[in-house]
Amino acid sequence: MAAKTYPVAVICKLLDLTPQRIRQLVNEGVIPRAGRGRYELVPAVRGYIKYLRDRAIGKEGEQSSDIALARTRLIRENADRAAMENAKARGELIPAPLLVKALEQTFTAFGARIEAIPRKAVPRLKTVSGDAAREKVLRELGREALSELSNFDFGRLVGRIDKESSGSGNGSAAPAGPVDLGVGGPAQGSLPRGKRGAREMEHVKG
Repeated sequence: MAAKTYPVAVICKLLDLTPQRIRQLVNEGVIPRAGRGRYELVPAVRGYIKYLRDRAIGKEGEQSSDIALARTRLIRENADRAAMENAKARGELIPAPLLVKALEQTFTAFGARIEAIPRKAVPRLKTVSGDAAREKVLRELGREALSELSNFDFGRLVGRIDKESSGSGNGSAAPAGPVDLGVGGPAQGSLPRGKRGAREMEHVKG
């Protein structure tokens, strides 16, 4: 005996759907159609229940995937944070504000060293004659400046600024005098020599 079929209006009431939605689900293969505008109740209900179940499982799967991604991202961020803290403890990581302050003082010191060359050249040039001899004096002064700059102990400068910053008590870098590279005679307030013999002073002479 053939199964009893019903018009779309009955299926709409049973599933609480509009006729347009029923047709869409039929086209998608969710609800089987028994004939033109006719549907069997059990296959229609089963098809729609399966459709809802599959959608629910899919959403749960997406949520699980999102949670897994968020957990992985959190683990990675925690690992990066721990690595940064360890690097900072080993002295391998310089905070950005501290680095900026150190670079500012470094370039100030370098500029002062270069600007001192003409002043140091004047008395030497008075003792020689000829373009070749004068050029030799200037080259020697240039090499001296480059040698001092190449021996500059940047790490010690960073440590000094960091110590002054910590002693300021407010977390900001304490004002520090320019770094002296020993230009123009004896300097005052000299710090311990770096590993390559560079000197860091509190004031630039002259």
